[in-house]
Amino acid sequence: MQITEKHSIAFEIGGLPVYHEPLSRESFEANYKLIAATKAALFDTTDKSLVIDGPALALLTLKDEAAKREMDAQALIGELTRLTMVAKDGDLLPVSASGIDPEEWDEALSALVFFTVNYALTRKTERAQKVEALCAILGFSLISLSPEAWLSGLKTSTKGGSSRKQAASSVPV
Repeated sequence: MQITEKHSIAFEIGGLPVYHEPLSRESFEANYKLIAATKAALFDTTDKSLVIDGPALALLTLKDEAAKREMDAQALIGELTRLTMVAKDGDLLPVSASGIDPEEWDEALSALVFFTVNYALTRKTERAQKVEALCAILGFSLISLSPEAWLSGLKTSTKGGSSRKQAASSVPV
């Protein structure tokens, strides 16, 4: 079993287990202005709805902030999607090949945007604490395994009908 230092997360979409890896340093550097602008907009103290409903509104906020700044939100959205894998029929599949309902994916993607804008702008020394808090808010599970080791653990836990608790369902609304 391979344990990593990355703060990967797991959750469910439509009953399917999902694994998400954090944004790489290179992707962060390519998108930091949009990430920072989205976080600032979500936590704008004059608009309390964004703070309260941040996980549900993060994707729309990201798109709005990109449009305001004439930036490309699709690059970051594509990268977040690429970093997300769905466990189905014993394999890890990209979201596009998983058969997940598009509306459920948009809700989950919005939560991933919320997670990312908070996690990516946190100092390395504070990330472990921050990721635990974000997982608690979003109903995600913190994973320190590689995607393959995580999938292997899923296969093992379901073969014998284990009572292992599954990751929390999709996204709070």
